[in-house]
Amino acid sequence: MEDAGFSMMRFRDTQWLNTLRLRVEAVDYAWNRWVVSYDEDMQMQLLGSWFGENARQGLLVALGSVIVLFFMLAGWLLLRQGSHGRHDPAMRIYLALLRELAVCGLPRQRGEAQGDFCQRVARLRPEYAEALRQVTVQFEALAYVPNSSQAVAGADAGSRLKALESTSWQLRRRLLSPWRRLLVNVGVVS
Repeated sequence: MEDAGFSMMRFRDTQWLNTLRLRVEAVDYAWNRWVVSYDEDMQMQLLGSWFGENARQGLLVALGSVIVLFFMLAGWLLLRQGSHGRHDPAMRIYLALLRELAVCGLPRQRGEAQGDFCQRVARLRPEYAEALRQVTVQFEALAYVPNSSQAVAGADAGSRLKALESTSWQLRRRLLSPWRRLLVNVGVVS
């Protein structure tokens, strides 16, 4: 056994190695004593050293505080993430038009692209086809190709946004004049 490469018998005269081995064994013993013999009494003793005499109540307060902080952080992150769409003026204008088209009985289907929606509305209501096509082209130019040569030639984003707003407003005015809105809500006109 002494001939083995890492036998402790071979290194029994090396003081620093024996000290290191004994310290590792002491750590191992303390770990086993703490973990293996960890029961409810030891748990309450540990919690009592952290939270005082009323350990259960302190634990509940600490756990409740952590849960509240977690949900506050999650809520803040979700609200912060959801606010990106509200700051895009082109999207805000287009969504307002979509809401009014939905009131007129022309809701955009889930997952339906702007171009597909425009074609469907053109089939159902040809009187709105050209105006909606212009709004769709202007919106796509602002939302998807802002710096491309395919966008409105020579126009900056501000003037393109104003053009989108103007075209959208004209279509919205045609869609929902006060009398038409009343007739749509009553169900006389679809």
